[in-house]
Amino acid sequence: MRKNTNKPKVFFGIFLVLAFVMSNIFMLTITQNNVINYNDDDYIDIETQDFSSEDYSSILEEEKNSLGYVSVLNLSYNKAGFHLSPSYSELDEEYSNSALVLNYSSTQFMETTQKASNNYISQEYIDNKEILIKLNETIVVHFDNALDPDINGLEGYMVYAPRLSMENVLEVYINNTEIDETDFSLNGDYLFFHYYKYYNYAYTKEAFIMNIIYTYKLSLASWQISQLEIEDLALNESSQEFNPDYNYGFRLQGYEFKDSGPASGTILSQDLVIKLNVSLYDRDNLSDYSLELNNEQIIDIADYLDIDNNVIINLTDNFRGNNSEFSLDFKTNFTIEFLDSVDKSWAIDRLKTGRYLRERIYFPTIVTGPDHLLFKFSFFESTILIDSIQTSYSQFGRIVDVLDANVTEDSPITIGIKITTPSLINNEIACPFIIAYNAIKTVRLIITDNVNMPAWDIDVSIYYFNTPYGTYISNDKTYPIPQLVPDENGEMVLEAIPLGEYNIEIYQNGNLVKEQLLNITSLNEEIVYIHTNLFHFPTVIIIFGLISAGLFSIGFIFYQKNKKR
Repeated sequence: MRKNTNKPKVFFGIFLVLAFVMSNIFMLTITQNNVINYNDDDYIDIETQDFSSEDYSSILEEEKNSLGYVSVLNLSYNKAGFHLSPSYSELDEEYSNSALVLNYSSTQFMETTQKASNNYISQEYIDNKEILIKLNETIVVHFDNALDPDINGLEGYMVYAPRLSMENVLEVYINNTEIDETDFSLNGDYLFFHYYKYYNYAYTKEAFIMNIIYTYKLSLASWQISQLEIEDLALNESSQEFNPDYNYGFRLQGYEFKDSGPASGTILSQDLVIKLNVSLYDRDNLSDYSLELNNEQIIDIADYLDIDNNVIINLTDNFRGNNSEFSLDFKTNFTIEFLDSVDKSWAIDRLKTGRYLRERIYFPTIVTGPDHLLFKFSFFESTILIDSIQTSYSQFGRIVDVLDANVTEDSPITIGIKITTPSLINNEIACPFIIAYNAIKTVRLIITDNVNMPAWDIDVSIYYFNTPYGTYISNDKTYPIPQLVPDENGEMVLEAIPLGEYNIEIYQNGNLVKEQLLNITSLNEEIVYIHTNLFHFPTVIIIFGLISAGLFSIGFIFYQKNKKR
């Protein structure tokens, strides 16, 4: 029987094919390409990575500076009221014949019953821009029945309306004796007093002094405090002090009846001169006062400050009810910082949706400063471009201003944005605000060994501003990308990354062999070569050769044994 000489050849061929396949599988496994490349469906909404908004709450009812108090200390006014009224025309003849005579004596300030007060802090909220004061108006009344040609004699009553319109009549005195509320009444703007009924019989001739105690209202128009200039943060320290300028101002408005009487309406009072006490909050934290009254600079502010740093406007300053202007400039001090900042300002950078949309979150806070003044500052951010911004907002609904750094004066950066923070106030933990932007930068890393050949038997870790880079970056927690392995060409592609400072760490067998800093400043795709001192050792070729040689040897031995048979 003839031997089958083809059988050994078949086995030998199988071994060769097996060696080739196994070697290539091994090569593909250890040189697999690793690219940071996100699919849109992979990241829909990373709400689980949100910061806890419940940890931050506003203490303000409204985004405004609290204004303190303004009260009246005294006034000067000397204008008679009105006793003629179309509603009481029957008195005209008595007045014309001097049977009834009303003479104005004086208007005296008594007290401030309600200060203008303003505080926008939620638990203490007050918003009152009006001052109520108590006035005492004195008139002398003469009546003589014999002088009235009317056959029935005097009507027996009188009416009077002070020139300064009454808010409410509090008390009425006749000859220093308070009369009961049933003895007088109000008809529109006029006080009605039936003197015959009060005396309970008809005098033929008499005189009495009437004191009308009533409230009068003054208003503060355009009452506000404004920060005069937004200063830039240097971002060279963890906290920074500011010495901002503010302006405090208002216009005083007090109304009187026109000369033709209450029916003709009111005008601002040119003749009402007011002595004021202006009391700002946080007075002990304010300095460098500069005062103007009706656009005239006060030379010596010390003459206007009392022992508690209240500003006193005297009657000699002729501060009147016809929109007289009060303007006070001052300085104060704030110390600010960013909480939990990864870089010098932002605390969280996270992938929000899809491949590109990221959010940068900031937590600016006031460390020290006045309790009732709002403060804003600006700073420059070089890692976000104006065209990449999708939206910006603050948690408390306050305004965040973002400008292209190229269009701002004295910008320290050539690319990026200038951010003006939302309003900050002392005693809030922080005022979080967010800038949503598209990160579309692509960087190709090519890593080589000591002879500039591709390095592939390595692991690569990426840090963004010294924090592991990933879908969520903060000091408290991160969701980093895994360690990366370059392909057979020593190449890795980083896609959809933000601009900024990256640290690339290269490991072999768990040992750090190379660390390189990258400062990514433009959106153009770029290639970065990283040269290492790894020894050039063609491991793949040797392994492939050893496997192939081993399999060939086994096949050859098997072939020889079968050949002898």
